[in-house]
Amino acid sequence: MAQWVLTYEEAAAAGPEAAGGKGYNLGRLAAFGFPVPPGVVIAAGAYQAFLERNGLVARVEALAQVTAAQATDPEVVAELERLQAAIRGGELPPGLAEELAAALEAVGIHRSPLAVRSSAAAEDSSRTSFAGIHRSFLNVRGLPDVLEKVRACYASLWTPQAVAYRRRLGVRDEDAALAVVVCELVPAVASGVAFSADPVTGRRDRVVIAAGFGLGESVVMGTGEVDQYVVAVTNTSPARVLDVTRGRKRHRVVPAEGGGTRLDPLGEAERVAPVLERPQVEKLALLVLRVQDVLGDGHIPQDVEWCWDGFQFVLTQARPVTAIPWPTFPELSGQPLIWSNANLKDAYPGVQSPLGWWLNAATHEVMAWHLLAAGGYPVPEGMTWSRLYQGRMYLNLSAIQWALWDAFGLRPEATNRALGGHQPTISLPPEPPGKGRERLRRLVRLGRAMRRAAARAPRLFQEVREWMEAEAAQDLDRLEDRELVRKLWELEVRRRELLPEAMIHNVNSQWSGRLAEFLEREFPGRGEALTAALLSGSGGVVSAEPGYRLVAIARVAAREPQARDYFLEEPLDVRAWRERLLGTRTLERLEQFLRDFGFRAVYEMEIQNPRWVEDPSYVLQVVASHLRSGEIPEDPRAPARERRRQAEREVARRLLWRPHRYLLYRFLLARARQGMRLREGAKEALVRLLWPMRRWALAAGRRLVRRGLLREAGEVFLLTGNEIVALLTREWDGAGLGAILEHRRRHLAELARLEPPDVILDDRPQPRSVALLQGEPAGAGQGAGALPAGAVLAGLGVAAGVASGRARILRHPGEGSRLGPGEVLVAPSTDPAWTPLFLRAAAVVTEVGGFLSHGAIVAREYGIPAVVNAAGATRVIRDGERIRVDGDRGLIFREGAGDGATGARARG
Repeated sequence: MAQWVLTYEEAAAAGPEAAGGKGYNLGRLAAFGFPVPPGVVIAAGAYQAFLERNGLVARVEALAQVTAAQATDPEVVAELERLQAAIRGGELPPGLAEELAAALEAVGIHRSPLAVRSSAAAEDSSRTSFAGIHRSFLNVRGLPDVLEKVRACYASLWTPQAVAYRRRLGVRDEDAALAVVVCELVPAVASGVAFSADPVTGRRDRVVIAAGFGLGESVVMGTGEVDQYVVAVTNTSPARVLDVTRGRKRHRVVPAEGGGTRLDPLGEAERVAPVLERPQVEKLALLVLRVQDVLGDGHIPQDVEWCWDGFQFVLTQARPVTAIPWPTFPELSGQPLIWSNANLKDAYPGVQSPLGWWLNAATHEVMAWHLLAAGGYPVPEGMTWSRLYQGRMYLNLSAIQWALWDAFGLRPEATNRALGGHQPTISLPPEPPGKGRERLRRLVRLGRAMRRAAARAPRLFQEVREWMEAEAAQDLDRLEDRELVRKLWELEVRRRELLPEAMIHNVNSQWSGRLAEFLEREFPGRGEALTAALLSGSGGVVSAEPGYRLVAIARVAAREPQARDYFLEEPLDVRAWRERLLGTRTLERLEQFLRDFGFRAVYEMEIQNPRWVEDPSYVLQVVASHLRSGEIPEDPRAPARERRRQAEREVARRLLWRPHRYLLYRFLLARARQGMRLREGAKEALVRLLWPMRRWALAAGRRLVRRGLLREAGEVFLLTGNEIVALLTREWDGAGLGAILEHRRRHLAELARLEPPDVILDDRPQPRSVALLQGEPAGAGQGAGALPAGAVLAGLGVAAGVASGRARILRHPGEGSRLGPGEVLVAPSTDPAWTPLFLRAAAVVTEVGGFLSHGAIVAREYGIPAVVNAAGATRVIRDGERIRVDGDRGLIFREGAGDGATGARARG
């Protein structure tokens, strides 16, 4: 006999095709420990068997030809009414009644008032909600009444409204097969719906709650006035009620004695009384955010139906909010939103941890807003500047391009050049009169802010260092749980205070673009190359210092037999480094290195990744690679200094006899060099700010281990801040936590196997291009092979010079031991952890990046040629083949091919 009735656990495992959207999500909520009413799910297969048993299959199939417009034609309406009557009078599949009775008794609700709710297979998905389309019944009593309501749910699939809805959304009738949820009726004092984002404006920093007295029919069906609450949700404080709209409520929906519901009139006082008090609202907001964290992977807004039974909130339904807008500028209306990993893939190349995304999403909102506010530009509230897609972070390039153009006159093409990436540009509307004067005023204000920030920078960076050291000295394990929660808010407030300065320093780095434009007028065709050369070896670029210091440590180790023997052993015993180096100058230098740079890490903007002070294995491997190469430069700064001096002499010969132009050049050069130092200093400060936050997370993890909720402290990075706070404040007892952790491990592993797009238009991923200069972009077959004979890859030249060598394709800095001296490092992207490897490379090629990316800045500082934003480089170039990198022109040649090829560079 077929199994028609599923437990919640079985419904979650069976998926929406069997349990319907509502049953599947209820099963998942139960598995993940959320409070839901006990119940069962009648599988969609029972509906199919019902149609077959009652000879209705042919009648249903005949209706497949009915269009949305025809669904209200009188003859179609009449046929649908006859079909509904046949369904209501039909016989249920054999054994279903007995199986349902046993299942209800097993979960202890066979004598309770019940809710019988439709759960279509295509219902409650990210694309279709079917809200209010199919029937649900409250206060159903006794098995015969339940079975009657199950048939009524089946019949509700065939109303004119349901058919038209399916046709408009392109949902086939067979894909809407109906399951039915049968659960206990919650004795609701109050009920309502809550959205984890504002469903009208799309603001992701708001939770919106509608609440009414009694059962939830009056709220979800819009039949009564309700109270509405808007709650602000940030990383710097608990949820906070911002606005309350008090409805004049006339009735409450209550169970009727004989079954069903009735409206009870409210007294005058109750009509104006709040349905929920503020603490309840804030508690519910945190619960709804936790639903988004689990069912919506931390970023997909959820629509949640809830009841308050006088003691706790019980969730009766959850689904993605469909058709929610992204807040954007009105001038971009009608254009697709451009999402790009430009300027992010270097820092966040992999799948974000749940805690990492919870922190990083807020980081970008603050930084983007402050830059525009510093120029006096009115930023729309709630603008979303970043999002997740397939677990990776993307920037809202439509908003960024428009804001920088509208505020300061920076053309979208220039924004793309600065950020790198392979995204298109927005279309610009006609300019209104007087726009130039507005921009000039904003530029003046921004210039003042930049000068103030530059003057404050040394003091600010010192403050960050001192603050980090003070926080690192605190024993967080001694704090009470609620004190640890307050420490989270303190840390985030401090980060928020310092983030705006970091964004201003990003703008200070734009002086390099002004210098390149100036030099292009004086040296046509060579402006960018000369700028790159002039910025080589300028000094003070903090992200270059670890590379220099590790070379110096390798030189010391080479002169100490004890240290040299240790580093030349294969495999390197990274756990015994202190013991093996005891008494050597090498150990002293390494310990000092970790005191100075131990807060850094491989892919350091991801909080989950261990800092070097916790795990120095990468640092040790870099030193070992220098020793094994047999080529440790005495003065790694020398090549960059010489390249810079040659460029300085060339420019001086042309401009020295034109004093005004020469003085302008010297002014721009000084600002460009300062801008590079400030940008990298600001990036270092941001990374320093993450170390106290990581220490906080691990302290919370240890605490949860002691409570038996986690197996090891590092599992805390699989949780969001909302979840950690709920556990520490005992708002959540940890029920379902094991299932959440297992789900996330599996889901993150699935995402890591995907090859994400570089660009998304709205929600449509765009195919990756290959930046071939000659011929069309390579297709799928071509892109997987070697560089076609005579072809040239094109990107953006960001560090001057030409170098040849064998290509070494690395996808992670941990593979750095494969890079031999004088080889060309080819990588998808690079963050500061890669830069110690640059000193062994003849040149650097990356698939993403811009003139201001960290890899570009460090390559210039080291004086090695670099081409970034060369789309498809790791797919087209074959590991080990010889290539030539022209950092002056942004071109990559196969060794032996002519370098006089002409053509337009690849877009992006």
